[in-house]
Amino acid sequence: MTSQSAYPWTADTQRLRNWLIAYLIVWIVGLYATFSSFSHDLTPGFYVLLLCILPYIGCVVYAYRVQNQLNVSGLYRPGAWQVIVGAVILNPLVFGFLIPASVLWTARGITRRAPTIAPPGSPTPYRTPQAQLPPVADVAAATAAGHTRARWTIGLLYTGLALDGLAIISDFLQRGLLSRIAAGEQFPEAVLLSNDSRQGLIGGAQVLVFVVTAIVWLVWLHRAYANLGAVGVRKAKFTTGWAVGYWFVPFVNLVRPYQIVVDLWQRSDRLNAEASVEHLPGPPVIAWWWGVYLLSGFAGRVFANVSGAAHTVQDLINATDVGVVVDVIGIISALLAIAVVRGIDERQRRFASQRTTMASVP
Repeated sequence: MTSQSAYPWTADTQRLRNWLIAYLIVWIVGLYATFSSFSHDLTPGFYVLLLCILPYIGCVVYAYRVQNQLNVSGLYRPGAWQVIVGAVILNPLVFGFLIPASVLWTARGITRRAPTIAPPGSPTPYRTPQAQLPPVADVAAATAAGHTRARWTIGLLYTGLALDGLAIISDFLQRGLLSRIAAGEQFPEAVLLSNDSRQGLIGGAQVLVFVVTAIVWLVWLHRAYANLGAVGVRKAKFTTGWAVGYWFVPFVNLVRPYQIVVDLWQRSDRLNAEASVEHLPGPPVIAWWWGVYLLSGFAGRVFANVSGAAHTVQDLINATDVGVVVDVIGIISALLAIAVVRGIDERQRRFASQRTTMASVP
């Protein structure tokens, strides 16, 4: 009897099950803690409920991978994009569990019937790459340009990380001030204005650095993706234009940029020697980076809503606490992004020597 582990989608199905269990545990504990409290303030239960977003991102990633494998294999007609759309519509705080649960149920049924419709151990079917990249005439210059842009990207990420750390210190100072005000202590107006000015200055600097970092990141990504045209099959899954453009397409930008970076990493690692790299597992550092990146975006929206609705001192304290969480997530996201940029850049710096070696072979 054939083991179910022989099927290409089984490993991701097991990971999806584990992430779903973790998500349900955190979600149920958060719901219980939230609704068992009679306070209208932000409670520890709400923070626990908010944490369920992290395992939920893992659920969405692996639900997408499982459904995509089944779809490509011709075993399931609906495309994997319905996972992303459903996850956004249902959201993790309400009925988000329905999406990964439905994918698990579908995969289980197909696995039971798989011996009659797919040979055990069969690889993920080959899909022709979508793009033939333009050739790179001067590989050394192209990789040097990519390295320079990678260094600028990393430097800006470190700058944003430092600002997030500074913002955390400023938030703690503000929280202490607000706590003393809530206790009845009075302060001169100059002290309050100084606090607001400090918070506004740091917040403005964070926004400015984020925008500049996003621009430089896309410039680096475009150059790095174009460099794949210098080695190997000189093909890729996406065009260099769409490697940047997909970041601006609603809903699609929840998954496609992750796929682009994975494709870039895998092709750079193997010197783009294979026409398709979809059968390779995605690097864990990219999955963690993308999950934390999405989490930071969601946390930022929560902070905007909480701070915008703050009218009392206690509301401001709660908003400050959420701001600390957002900045901590931002630091983690920046560290993971730095690891991703460095990993890709280190792999692409081998391109020039590889071309030189190939040219010397008679």
